[in-house]
Amino acid sequence: MALQSKIDAGKSVDSRRRMGQFATPSSLAAAIVRETLKYLSGKKRFNVLEPSMGTGAFLSALFSEAGGRVGRVCGCELDDDFHRAALSVWETGNVEIMHGDFLAIPPSDVFDLVVANPPYVRHHLLTQGRKRNLQTQVHDQLGIGISGLAGLYCYFLLLSLRWMKKGAVAAWLIPSEWMSVNYGKAIRGFLTQNVTLMRIHKFDADDVRFDDALVSSCVVWFRNCPSGSEPVVLTYGPDISRPRSTRKYAVSELASCDKWPPADVRPKADEPKLSDLFDIRRGIATGDNKFFVMTEAEAASKGIPSKFLKPILPSPRNLKVERVESDSNGVPANVERRFLLDCTGWDMAALPREVRTYLETGLTTTSKKNLCASRTVWYYQEQRRPSPVLCSYMGRSCRRGTSPVRFILNESHAIATNSFLMLYPKGELESLLASDPGKRFDLWKLLLKIPAENIVGEGRSYGGGLQKIEPRELGRVRCHKVFEWLAHSAKDAHIDDNATGAFQMRLFDD
Repeated sequence: MALQSKIDAGKSVDSRRRMGQFATPSSLAAAIVRETLKYLSGKKRFNVLEPSMGTGAFLSALFSEAGGRVGRVCGCELDDDFHRAALSVWETGNVEIMHGDFLAIPPSDVFDLVVANPPYVRHHLLTQGRKRNLQTQVHDQLGIGISGLAGLYCYFLLLSLRWMKKGAVAAWLIPSEWMSVNYGKAIRGFLTQNVTLMRIHKFDADDVRFDDALVSSCVVWFRNCPSGSEPVVLTYGPDISRPRSTRKYAVSELASCDKWPPADVRPKADEPKLSDLFDIRRGIATGDNKFFVMTEAEAASKGIPSKFLKPILPSPRNLKVERVESDSNGVPANVERRFLLDCTGWDMAALPREVRTYLETGLTTTSKKNLCASRTVWYYQEQRRPSPVLCSYMGRSCRRGTSPVRFILNESHAIATNSFLMLYPKGELESLLASDPGKRFDLWKLLLKIPAENIVGEGRSYGGGLQKIEPRELGRVRCHKVFEWLAHSAKDAHIDDNATGAFQMRLFDD
């Protein structure tokens, strides 16, 4: 651990992130090893592989916990500094240390146990060539297609199978995001179809296992054999050996779900959900907020006419109110007044001189940015109508049981950037709000009362308690009370719409 700390201190944070180097705390390595040995109780002696060993936290724990049961040990390390350190630590032990990229080394043997904390390298730090190579390996060896958004740890886990004996056990300390994101489908499919998944322990979302990585973690145990009838155990809490909660799931139940664990709050097919009431769209991506979004004073100093300016809300971090009020022109009255420069449909030559002059300042910078460069005309913007309700798609709960996202009542004509989701009423709800705009306030209050677990169950968790929810996920959030209110309000207002008629009949029958 002293060598680990010394090497870490000599590297920049950026270089360590690019290598995915986040050391396993020794206490955590020991806890994982103790649980892993329970799956090896029938073996008097076993051979071990650690694919990304660093200075060998897992090996140290194994020798401490298993003693003479540990047979041949093989480790792999890509980084020169850590490879030298590992050699110095383990030169007197029965440990072979390979120097190189684990994913590029052909298996020379197979092992009884694989235990690892693989490098956490995000997909955008992998070259396209390396991604294609790894995707091909996964497909050729396992018949699994994997998204280009997958991080390096996904390939480590999947491709480790070729190093495992039949019946061998694997223990992986990895980020828990694969359980809920789309790119994790490959991992979920692998664990339910290619191997026997035994247990997943998920640490709390606000329990970051690594001091220098804002990512929630889990431990996955599986065996290299066809899946049987034994249930999969999912445990939660800060202590692996004494979990706060334990649930068991049939493999078939997990295989049929697009997010783990299956959320008990998920709406059934006939239960009302937000997508029944709203079209949900992400706010606009400008391509360069600093260039296209400006204050009233900035717009005036540039001489930009008001016809090219649309009111736009500040980011959730800077929006300090939950109800955006409006002045007589539809501009937010109780928040910082900001405006989007929108020249969509205008040729540069036809624009007023002041607008043209300002746009020309962005030709060598903003126009070259990815999103702007991909447009037909670099300064054109996505078109959105103002929505009466917005939702911040990312946030943290202030305390247990509170929602991690905010519903904002928007009484102005302001649109929003892509840090918000915009909720557009449809069907009967749209008709009701058109006939009585005052009902918007009642609707907003009911949205605020949606149970936090309904939202958390559909979203995804990251380190430090960070929660995120995408438009489709928000659409799946159950909202029975909102629907009940709508049914009664529409009946009182004599509004009928076939979209919710069946639910109204069931509600009033009840």
